[in-house]
Amino acid sequence: MNIKTLTFKKIGNHWYPSINHDSLDDICLDSKVERCLSVLDKDRSEIVTFSINEQNTILYGNTIQFRDEDLNRYFTTNDDFDFIIYIGERTYPISSILYSLLEETFNFNFHKTLYSCEIRYEI
Repeated sequence: MNIKTLTFKKIGNHWYPSINHDSLDDICLDSKVERCLSVLDKDRSEIVTFSINEQNTILYGNTIQFRDEDLNRYFTTNDDFDFIIYIGERTYPISSILYSLLEETFNFNFHKTLYSCEIRYEI
């Protein structure tokens, strides 16, 4: 199993993923995602880390999925738009630019491979 680590850091009032980028606008998160990260930051360290694991089957509760129409639009246009990401029963919007940066930085293949995510708490 191939496990990758995605870390989010809070800078000022906003959360940003620790990935290569050209502009902060490229990695801006939706306010719903930022609120979720703030809740997950139980120890107020202003750092939240997830393990992203390749999966062979859907694991309900933490499997990462995207809408087919978003993936089709991404691969057939150059539009900048919001994807809907599903993690279990919840939905979160992310920009197509951020989607590209995640795939590029971590060599993800979200359109071909199943992934699950788990929060990592440091002890």
